[in-house]
Amino acid sequence: MLLKIKNFIFISLLAGLIFYLSSCNDQPVDIPLVSDTLNLKTISSDSIELFAEIVSEKNPLNVTFNQSYQFVGSYNEMEAISMIRYSQVPDSIPVLDINRIVSAKMWMYPDRYYYGDTTNLNLGFEVRELLDTLKINLTYDEIFNQGKTYFGADNLAEYDAPVTLKGVEDPDSIVFDIDKEIIKKWVEFAAIEDETDDPYKFYSYGIVLLPKENSSMNGIFRFDTYRPTDELDYSEYITTRELPKIEVIYNSDTNNLSILDTFYLDPVNVSYYVDGQEPESDAITIQGAISTRTRLSFNLDSIPEFASILSAEMRWTLDPERSEFGVFGPDSAIWGSILEDFANFATDWQYEAFWEDSTYTFIFPGLASAIERWNTLENPGVFTFIAPRKSNPAEAFDLFDNRRSPAGELYFLDKYVFHGLNDPDPTKRPKLLIIYTENPEDFE
Repeated sequence: MLLKIKNFIFISLLAGLIFYLSSCNDQPVDIPLVSDTLNLKTISSDSIELFAEIVSEKNPLNVTFNQSYQFVGSYNEMEAISMIRYSQVPDSIPVLDINRIVSAKMWMYPDRYYYGDTTNLNLGFEVRELLDTLKINLTYDEIFNQGKTYFGADNLAEYDAPVTLKGVEDPDSIVFDIDKEIIKKWVEFAAIEDETDDPYKFYSYGIVLLPKENSSMNGIFRFDTYRPTDELDYSEYITTRELPKIEVIYNSDTNNLSILDTFYLDPVNVSYYVDGQEPESDAITIQGAISTRTRLSFNLDSIPEFASILSAEMRWTLDPERSEFGVFGPDSAIWGSILEDFANFATDWQYEAFWEDSTYTFIFPGLASAIERWNTLENPGVFTFIAPRKSNPAEAFDLFDNRRSPAGELYFLDKYVFHGLNDPDPTKRPKLLIIYTENPEDFE
């Protein structure tokens, strides 16, 4: 056991030394290794092509349905829309004349996260009626580019004004009037819903939030939609929780106009859809919510098939000029995983890279198992990467208990762009260093 520990320490120190020496020289470095039973071999991408492919692609996730946040806005070539379907529409109110609806207002709660021009926090959007069924695997492309009509042409409401991002102890909200006619329509349909075969029942009580074309908005806002599991009386829950709810105050007694009552529409399904430009072909790009992922494969022909991979370290260099982050700035970690399907949303990300202090270099120190998998399996899978992150690197807020989570791919729009394999500056290209031992049968 002691010998194994000594070997592990020796190999770790050796890997660090080799990478340090390699980074200081333009030519491959010949490291004099002691001839022993380990028979250590070292190869580096500085002298051998170890990367077969690194490709970044947009990969719309099918899990943006019924999430804890929604996005609305537009920024550069990005656009975010949201859809909400409501419940708790009363089905026992007599015919609700428009004149009996005193007010119909919608509440929304901008979150502390924002992606875009921080000098212009103007929010502009329109509200339309939902005209088709919300599906779990619905995508932005299907909504706009496949000939279906998912929302009406008439505005039910609109908002166009500066917004204050939510503070830690001072949550802000926006409140605006929503068309009373749609409330009347929903209440009347709720009264007959159980007895009708009208397909409207599958998408009734729904709205779509679209960026307003003529607004000065230049950013994408995130809104709370979180439905807590704690036990609350419904009246307390609906009035105190930061949900995109609708409040309707109406005259409940046709014989006495001074008697008023209130009901709330509670969001039961909330989803968002984000679209943006294709990633640049000469770079490595990771961006949440759209989502843009990077697919990587290795060229390991120079390593014997059954070699034992002792150490593998990969380095990427961030390009700050092409990267862009929300108000929290970049996080210091990138996660990688080997998936059977590039499009899967995974919860198990085995490999982690950390940002070196005071540099733009992200280091994956523990890729030995990934390299060994590639070197021994005919179909090793797809090596892909995401940016997790904490809710806020500066403060411990409630989201994920401020721990990194795969859900970071869903809840943040931050765009990480790394220098690619063909970058004009060789020192900024992805680098891979592998230390392995040959199978004794290979060198007897």
